[in-house]
Amino acid sequence: MSVTKIKGPRLKPRQARMQEAVSRLQAFMNTYPEQTGYLDYEDVTYINDVLYGLGLSLDREKYYGAHGFEKFKQFLREHLAR
Repeated sequence: MSVTKIKGPRLKPRQARMQEAVSRLQAFMNTYPEQTGYLDYEDVTYINDVLYGLGLSLDREKYYGAHGFEKFKQFLREHLAR
């Protein structure tokens, strides 16, 4: 399954950013079955992996690696507390 990319001047900057984020998250999740042993993962591992991919899809530089994932989890906590 792929994202249908809308081309041309019809997209506003925010829309183009969201389209790219969805595409990046899909690409991240498409690699999941390539992970050795993923069928034996606990639910919490899967949840953390999906959250990590979500953070990367929004801002790879800011949320990359263990430190970046901690930043994303803090962002997510603040968002959920609203």
